[in-house]
Amino acid sequence: MNLKNKIFNNKILIYFLFYLSLLLSYFVNEDLLGGARADYTYHLRFIHGFNENFSYTFKYFGSTEKNLNTRNLPTFFIIISFLINYLDLELIRLLNMFASIGISYIFYKCLCITFLKINKIDLFIISLFVFLSPTIRSLSIWPYTLIWGLLAFLISIYYYLKFIKSSKKNYKYAIYNSIFLVISSYIYPSFAVFILYFFYNYIKCIKEKKKIINLILINIILGLPAIYFVVTHKLYFLEAEGVALNKNELYNPFNKILLISTIIFYYIIPIINFKSLLKNFKYNISLKVFIITLILSLIITSLFNYSTINYFGGGFFFKLSHFIIQNNSLTYFIFIISLLVFYNYSFFRKNNLILIICLILFNTQYTIYHKYFDPLIIIIAFLLINSNLLTEFFKRKNFIIKFYFFIFFYYLIALISKKFIYTI
Repeated sequence: MNLKNKIFNNKILIYFLFYLSLLLSYFVNEDLLGGARADYTYHLRFIHGFNENFSYTFKYFGSTEKNLNTRNLPTFFIIISFLINYLDLELIRLLNMFASIGISYIFYKCLCITFLKINKIDLFIISLFVFLSPTIRSLSIWPYTLIWGLLAFLISIYYYLKFIKSSKKNYKYAIYNSIFLVISSYIYPSFAVFILYFFYNYIKCIKEKKKIINLILINIILGLPAIYFVVTHKLYFLEAEGVALNKNELYNPFNKILLISTIIFYYIIPIINFKSLLKNFKYNISLKVFIITLILSLIITSLFNYSTINYFGGGFFFKLSHFIIQNNSLTYFIFIISLLVFYNYSFFRKNNLILIICLILFNTQYTIYHKYFDPLIIIIAFLLINSNLLTEFFKRKNFIIKFYFFIFFYYLIALISKKFIYTI
C-alpha cells in the first residue's frame, strides 16, 4: 500500500494529527498572521460585554465613542458570550480549532462532487492544504469570525454544487445554499457579496419564476435584520483605520481592482500548469488582446493611489515591488501578467467575471490584506471557476507535490517572518 492510500484510509487519524499540530501551536501561542492574537484580544471586549451587559453592548455595538467599534456583526460574539456561561474561554478556544477540520472536510466533499473522474485519494490530500494556511491556523488558535464564516460559506457552496451538478436540479439544495450563505454573512458580512454569483446561476437554471421569487424572499427576510443593524449602528465597512484619507483615496475602486487581481494571481500560481500556459499563450493572446490589456492596464494604473504605509497591506507583489525597487513598477507589471493569465483561462466569461467582482467586493474596507483571501481564493478556484485551469492542473505530473511546494513556501514565510505576513 503506497503513502497516498495509507493517508486516505486513515482520514480520521490524519485529522487527529493535524488537530494535535494545532494543539501544540495553541500551547506555544502561535500566531502566523502576526495580528490574530491582537485581534482576538481586542474583540474579547464584545464577548464579555454581551455576557455582562447585553443591552448596553448591543445598543452601542460599533460605536467609536464607547470603544466598541468593529467591522463585524455581533452574531459570533453573542454566541461566545452565551457559551462562556457554561464553558471556560480556554476550552472554547480548544473547541474552536475543530473549525479547521470542518473546513478541510467540507472542501473535500465539494471536490468529490466537482471532480467525479479524479481519484478521491488525490482530492483528499489536496483538501488538507487548509491546515497549512496561515489564516486558518492562526484563527483556529485565536477565534475570529472569518474562520466560522468561511465554514458556513463552504457549506453553502456544497449545496450549490449539489444543485448545479445534479440533472434534476433539486430545488431544496438552492434553499439550503441560501440559508447557509445568510448564516455565513451574519458571521462575516463580506460573504454576502457571493449572492450575486449564486443568483446569476439560479436564474439561468431555475425556469419557474415562483421558485426564484421564493429564493429572493428567503434571502430578504433572513437578511433584513443584518441590513437594519448595519445601517443603524453605522459599522465602518468602508473606512480605514490609522490614517486620514480623502474620499478619492478611500473609495477608489481601481486600488482594489489592481491589488486584488494580483492577489488572485498569487493564489492560483500553485494551480497553474506553466508549461501549458506558455504553450497556449501564443494561440490565445492575440495582438489585439495584448494591446487592449495594455490600454486597460494603463488606465487603471494611472488612477491607482494606494497608500504605501508599511502595515497597510496591498498584497505580496505590492510589498515585493516596494522592497526591491521602492515603487509600484513591479506591481503594475504583475497586474498586466495577471490580466493576460485571466484571459487565457477564460476568467472574463460572465460566470467567472462575476466571481472576480465578488472577490473585489469581498474586501469592503480600504485596507487590502492577504489574510482575507487565504484560503478563500484557492477554494473558489477549485470549486466555482469554470475554466480549463483545473483540467490542466490535474494533467501535470506530480501535481500534488508541485501544489504543496508553493503552499508550503507561503507557510514557511509566515513561520519565519510573522511581521511580513502581517504587513501584506
